[in-house]
Amino acid sequence: MTEIGQWVEPWRELGVGDSPELRRLYGDVLGRYSEPHRHYHTYQHLAECFEKVQDIISLAEHPAEVNVGLWFHDVIYDTQRHDNEEHYESMVADPEGNRIVIAE
Repeated sequence: MTEIGQWVEPWRELGVGDSPELRRLYGDVLGRYSEPHRHYHTYQHLAECFEKVQDIISLAEHPAEVNVGLWFHDVIYDTQRHDNEEHYESMVADPEGNRIVIAE
């Protein structure tokens, strides 16, 4: 499956259709995994996670939720903090749905 396919398919399974907003969110998420201060929590790490999850995804009761969650699991990464995972849930779309906004 292509990268964008890996992004769009689980959203589709959750009832969210492909749209310009969804593709912008995809770009924002990828941009975060490409931030220059990242050395481990990069796109390569994300790709490796998707590869590993394939071994167990059939055990998941809600595989689409697992796959969407995987995209966001390290989307926030601040080297000065030790609670990054707790902050990804604070991501919300701005009122126009144009970009993700982090409530930090």
